Amino acid sequence: MTATRINDLVLRDVHDRFDLRPTQNPDFFPEWNVEFPPLSSAEQEKLREIQMDYLHQSEDVMHESAVKMVVLSPLFSLAGFYRSPFRISAEKSIKIQAKDDGHLFRGVIDVLVLHRHLWALVVESKRNTFSLEVARPQALAYMLANPSEKGPTFGLISNGINFRLLKLVGQDYGESNDFSLRNHADMTQLLQALKYFGQIVVGAGI
Repeated sequence: MTATRINDLVLRDVHDRFDLRPTQNPDFFPEWNVEFPPLSSAEQEKLREIQMDYLHQSEDVMHESAVKMVVLSPLFSLAGFYRSPFRISAEKSIKIQAKDDGHLFRGVIDVLVLHRHLWALVVESKRNTFSLEVARPQALAYMLANPSEKGPTFGLISNGINFRLLKLVGQDYGESNDFSLRNHADMTQLLQALKYFGQIVVGAGI
């Protein structure tokens, strides 16, 4: 069977081929915007370092590998995703089939955070000159391949300077507001949300 690259999908393809739909329920995705515990002074300082490092490196075009190295890797470390019980898988190949005709789609996830062999967080990163809209259909398609049916799959898309959180349950998905690396309050909330997602996944046993 001929396979189509997931990177070639646009949002309409994801909606039509996989019967995926954005939810209109305002209570579907509260986890990104609840009252979080405050970050420590050390965590706040690390976030400022990430901001300064990115702003320096982004004087040139940053490709995906640089975005992951300068921004996502230290952010994941702060969120606790490099510690037990989580595992990181980079460049993971997956395949999914369309619901209508069984057509096969293949792709490679940039970063996958695993818990008990199930997916906790899918990350799709782009170079710093790309809009988040480019990464959204790919991240949603990868999230659909999650083998867990016990709880939500959370996602993160980023071009290094901007971030958006995703939540998928069944065929429904919701999105957060966008976070900017230039805004320290945004980055504080983003890190708090990522830490909270980890707590949800571990606490739910998914």
